[in-house]
Amino acid sequence: MITDAELVAASRRGERHAYGQLIERHQRAVCAVALGATGNPALSEDLAQDTFVAAWGQLDQLRETSRLRAWLCGIARNLAKKARRQSRREDLVDDLELALGAATPWPATPFEVTSQAQRDRVVWAALAAVPVSYREVLVLFYQEGRSVREVAQALDLREDVVLQRLSRGRRHLA
Repeated sequence: MITDAELVAASRRGERHAYGQLIERHQRAVCAVALGATGNPALSEDLAQDTFVAAWGQLDQLRETSRLRAWLCGIARNLAKKARRQSRREDLVDDLELALGAATPWPATPFEVTSQAQRDRVVWAALAAVPVSYREVLVLFYQEGRSVREVAQALDLREDVVLQRLSRGRRHLA
């Protein structure tokens, strides 16, 4: 398997297919960080795309290629902060309700559709009230199924900090 360092070097030489491989490799983590930061699935995908566009333009500034994932997630976090400043909390809950309601599997009974939409609305409304630093960890751990180690690497944190944030995030949700 080609390493991130090799793909970064190839990308810096202008080999777009190498950058495409980096995107494929890290897209889920970047989307999860953006989702955890915004709570909005559609916005998180846009932010992930913006993250990779920004990273392409700043690739020469990356000093430690071994920390590529953390660097990308940091860019996503910064873009999400800007996006949060532009939207209100009520918009977040409304957008999530619409986006998650459309994600219900088909075919489903009207009761299943309504129940799932209500569950999703309650979960995302609760997550919207959790501080962003805890929400990011919760989304990466539970929705993306990442291990504590993978969450720590993605967010450039120590594993004990991730465990602490998971615990505190769960308490906020309780």
